[in-house]
Amino acid sequence: MDNTTIRLIALDLDDTTLRSDGTLAPETKTAIERAIAEGIEIVVASGRAFTALPKEVVSIPGINYAVTSNGAAVYKLPEGKRVKAYDVPEDAVMKILDIVKPYGEDIAVEAFVDGQPYTSQGHIDDPVKYGSSPAYVGYVQKTRISVDDIYSFSEENRKNIDSMVVVCPDAEMREEIRAKIAGSAEGVRMTTSVKHLTEIIGSDAGKDSGLKYVCADLGITARETAAVGNADNDIDMIKFAYIGAAVSNSSANCLAAADMIIGSSNDNGTADFINEICDGKIK
Repeated sequence: MDNTTIRLIALDLDDTTLRSDGTLAPETKTAIERAIAEGIEIVVASGRAFTALPKEVVSIPGINYAVTSNGAAVYKLPEGKRVKAYDVPEDAVMKILDIVKPYGEDIAVEAFVDGQPYTSQGHIDDPVKYGSSPAYVGYVQKTRISVDDIYSFSEENRKNIDSMVVVCPDAEMREEIRAKIAGSAEGVRMTTSVKHLTEIIGSDAGKDSGLKYVCADLGITARETAAVGNADNDIDMIKFAYIGAAVSNSSANCLAAADMIIGSSNDNGTADFINEICDGKIK
């Protein structure tokens, strides 16, 4: 690293900026507010859909951008205006539906449309059955909207789907589904934030794509950026940033991709990272 000034910090949310129970530590909020006060742009970069972003984060004055749905859509805050979108191709949506439908109730499917996740009532009723940790049951139930038939709904909305998620707790079945999608659905890429999720976005989407858009809009270069994450869906963003950090509770792939490893999400790792940038200790 040289003496480049960091002007933008991109923050993943779950298990990075947020603790494992989904809450924002007071120390992390204070660090974010400090960075903003010192003129550093804080950008939320999450696998969450826009409507599922936690208000305790996006309502912090001075946070102007949110990269959502793993980079499928970029929003300008606080007005919530979508300024960039990378939808899943229509043909790919139909192919994915053909692949996953035969798995029936062994899996759940989510479709993100215009920043809102939709899924089956069965998934909302019992997220743990499909692999969710107990800490995130409330999150799933509060942020998802139930539809009678997620397959028909996805087909009807196939021209404007931000991203799709296949929720599957069985590792062997999950890998089988991923292999089928990789072999026959064109124009998409798959990533994951939690092992039971297969998150599908357009091939030109990604947290790095969203971050590049924000940087161009603000006139900030990649050498003036930092990013921190914890999962495979953060790797491209971490590699794009001049300083890419992974919290210590990250996936093995994310740890390997990072320039530096910081404290865990439960030990104020992200807060310390932000403060050290503000102090000029990381540059």
